Amino acid sequence: MVEIDVDDLESVSGFPWRIDAKGYVIRSVSWTKIQHLHRLITNAPDGYVVDHINGNKLDNRRENLRVCTVAQNLRNRRRAKSNKSGLKGVYLDKTRWRAQIRIDGRKICLGSFPTADLAHEAYKFAAREYHGEFARFE
Repeated sequence: MVEIDVDDLESVSGFPWRIDAKGYVIRSVSWTKIQHLHRLITNAPDGYVVDHINGNKLDNRRENLRVCTVAQNLRNRRRAKSNKSGLKGVYLDKTRWRAQIRIDGRKICLGSFPTADLAHEAYKFAAREYHGEFARFE
């Protein structure tokens, strides 16, 4: 179900909205141009993106949207589907669990640990330090 604030209802209700293949709420402006609901609500300037803080693309309430740079938005990505540990920033290397974080495109090794949970704690600490409000742990 799409969520928006009552204050935004009047400005968006006159358009035929739909959900695209990526899960975003959009409308057609012309044959070749679309408009995303989250960009309309935030009035995001060119060169910036809109982050859905909780990761739910259908939650377009203002409290869940923040205008940010692409780099900031990448910090808020979910764990990769190929991740076998089930924990973001953690992988098994032979017999030890390793924690790593990506900062500005570079992988930083945070150490090796006897358990996946300890490695994940190291990742969460680093994510809070380096990514701040954009840190995501799942």
